[in-house]
Amino acid sequence: MLRPQAGTVVIAAAGRTAGTLETTQVRLHGTAGWAPLGTISGQFPAAPGQRELLAVSVTAGIYDGVSLGAETVSVRVTVSSGQVEPILLGIDDGRLIPGAVYAGNDELNLGLGELSGKFVAMPPFALQDQDGHAFDNERVAGRDLIIAAFNTTCHETCPLYTALFFQLQRNLPGGVALVEVTTDPITDTPATLNRYAQSIGAKWTFATASREPLQAFWKP
Repeated sequence: MLRPQAGTVVIAAAGRTAGTLETTQVRLHGTAGWAPLGTISGQFPAAPGQRELLAVSVTAGIYDGVSLGAETVSVRVTVSSGQVEPILLGIDDGRLIPGAVYAGNDELNLGLGELSGKFVAMPPFALQDQDGHAFDNERVAGRDLIIAAFNTTCHETCPLYTALFFQLQRNLPGGVALVEVTTDPITDTPATLNRYAQSIGAKWTFATASREPLQAFWKP
């Protein structure tokens, strides 16, 4: 009888400051529900340091949630046969920081940057793209963004950014999103942005909003 293919999930922990985690169960959520991975405990360093607390064999597949004790976070975890999938838990005062679960090497590095203060999470925002669809935190969660300010009536510096975006579009990996956000909400409605994108052949996102949300978005 063939055994299911499996990979290794490694659980590591870090915090904004060094701390200690009491013995707590870690679980992984998949199509069959929640499955325990084991318990973790002990001291952990302040990011960008980290400490490995658990390594366990897990059936290969795609999972969609991690829990630490009673706290759960929705996160995509891809376990490949024969491969190691790291999961970083951000801990503060002995508890999981809300949303601070990072799966995969790229996300782990992002998490260490966020926990150490090197990277700062984007504040809540609510814009619209050129098709009139919501463009907000939920839509871009987990993606790397390159954002430029522009408006469709700017004919000096803005075309330079657009030309750069065409170059980036050809060379960037698929997980990186290009976004141009207008600074002129009166002129640049979603319909105007749509016509502009089509006129120059751009495939990336253009976004707008009313004056107040845009001011909040561009606030330093």
